[in-house]
Amino acid sequence: MLLRLCILDISDHKTLFEDELFKKYMFQESFSQCTSFHVAQNKWPGDSDDDANENSNRTITEYLLKHFDAILITGSEDCCMDDSLCYIKKLCNLIRNLVDINFPILGICFGAQVIIRALFGNNSVAHLKDLGKEPEFGYIALELTKEGKECGLFDGIEQVQEGVGFYSSSSHSDAFLLTDDNTQVERIIKSRHWENQGYKVKNKMCFGLQFHPEMDAHTSNEIFKNVTTIPIKYDDNVHEPDMTFGVKIAKNFANMVLQKIN
Repeated sequence: MLLRLCILDISDHKTLFEDELFKKYMFQESFSQCTSFHVAQNKWPGDSDDDANENSNRTITEYLLKHFDAILITGSEDCCMDDSLCYIKKLCNLIRNLVDINFPILGICFGAQVIIRALFGNNSVAHLKDLGKEPEFGYIALELTKEGKECGLFDGIEQVQEGVGFYSSSSHSDAFLLTDDNTQVERIIKSRHWENQGYKVKNKMCFGLQFHPEMDAHTSNEIFKNVTTIPIKYDDNVHEPDMTFGVKIAKNFANMVLQKIN
C-alpha cells in the first residue's frame, strides 16, 4: 500500500523546486504517491474539483480527507511571520483544522515553523538574529533527544559517532521556539548551533524538522554560495549530506501513517 502524500509546496519555483527534491530524495515511488500543489502561488488542493469550488479551509480539508493520507509542508524562501503573503492566513487555518482531526502532517524548515505559528501564535517563531543567534547554513551534526529516539520518525537510524545521529543540510534564518512551558510539543532532535531542530506535537501525528533532509549537496551548495555575511558551518568537516537518512525518515513517516489508517 502506497502513502498518498499531498505536498504543499511553498518554494518559489524559480531557483528552488522543493516538491521535486522531496520526490527524488525522500518520498520515493516504491512506497509513496506524491501530488504537489504550489501554495506559494495560491494553488490549493481541490481548486479544480467541482465539489471544492468555494476553496474554503473546510472544503480543502474534506478534499484532503478524500484523496490523501498525509500532507507535507515544504521549506521556502518566505518568512512565516510575514502576514502579507497571499497564502499565509489560509495555510495557518488549514493547519489548525488538520491538527484538530489528527490528520498526519510533516513540516520541513518553513513548514515546521508555520505549523508552530499556526498552533501557538506569533510569539512562538522568531528571527534567529533577534535571539542573538547566527543564521544556520551548512552541513550540521544532529543529535536525537530521548523523545526523538522514541517517536518513531528516526527508527533504524544508528548514530554515526558519539553524540551525532547523522549530518544534514541546513539553511534557515528564522526558527520555531519550544519553550519549557509549552507542554503540547516535545523536542525530538537538536544541533550544536540551535537546539530546536525538530518536534512532535503530543498525541498527534504532526512532526516538524528545521533541517533539510531532502536537500542534496548540489542544491545546498547553490544556496550556500549566495551566503556572504556569515560563515558556512561544516560540522566535523563534513561537506555533503548522507541522503539515505532522508529516505529512512520518509519511510518511517509513511509506515506510521499507514499503520494509523489500518
